[in-house]
Amino acid sequence: AQWQLQEIARRDSLTGLLTQRSFHDFLSKEFESSRRTRRPLSCAMVDLDFFKRINDIHGHPAGDHVLRTTADMLLKSCRASDVVCRYGGEEFCILFPDTSEENAVRWAERFRAELNAAPFVLGTTSLFLTCSIGISQVYEDTLTPEQLVDQADQALLCAKRAGRDRVVRYYEIGFGEELNPAEKNQQSDLFE
Repeated sequence: AQWQLQEIARRDSLTGLLTQRSFHDFLSKEFESSRRTRRPLSCAMVDLDFFKRINDIHGHPAGDHVLRTTADMLLKSCRASDVVCRYGGEEFCILFPDTSEENAVRWAERFRAELNAAPFVLGTTSLFLTCSIGISQVYEDTLTPEQLVDQADQALLCAKRAGRDRVVRYYEIGFGEELNPAEKNQQSDLFE
């Protein structure tokens, strides 16, 4: 039937997670709701570290097994209200309604530890994987749903640049350290 075809189109054929396109529908709705009600909304970008190596060394079926297993682990670690999608390749994106950046970071650290501890059995080999995670929430100046995902993506990039296997909050990079008032005054002099 028609709805089955629509459902298939909304889901990634390998992992069964939402596709990036259907994820954006949820993202728009949740973002509008968050702006209207002033309730927090956070987003996580999860990237499997050195995933290309798995495909190169063990072959694509092994890579597919890792992606499917990771998708299942993500779903199990999330609440029913969270929105999990395969964003592309070995990247996953999760939306956390009613969740502050701090709480999303707690989830991310738990998930990272869980992934690190789970052996991926490929034939006679067991692989242990790590992931890098970027987290952001809707801030006053987060004006579009895309910007929220972009903030999480920037945090993810920092996690990878800092050596992978870590969680980085957008707050840490987006706002940097708060300057003390004396430094602020010096800074404003520069721009006048």
